[in-house]
Amino acid sequence: MEKRTFVKIVARRNRMKVKDAKVLVDSVFEVIGDALAAHEPVMITGFGVFEVRYHTGRNIRNIRTGEVFTNAAFYRPWFRAFPKMKARVNKQ
Repeated sequence: MEKRTFVKIVARRNRMKVKDAKVLVDSVFEVIGDALAAHEPVMITGFGVFEVRYHTGRNIRNIRTGEVFTNAAFYRPWFRAFPKMKARVNKQ
């Protein structure tokens, strides 16, 4: 689902103007993004948790040249669904 479709559905379900729903959706995503940038988890009950995970750097070898270089460590956003959401997704 694209963001604009998501915004239209939110507007329809809450009897809002699409413009107002877009502001609402943008602010929710901004709050989640700000929390992840601060390395804070965002837990939404019944849905899941957004968190940041650390990946260590590692040595990588180019198979063709044999050159070894280091891949830098980095943080990656991660989502973990709660059992209630998993059950809803897997519902037949």
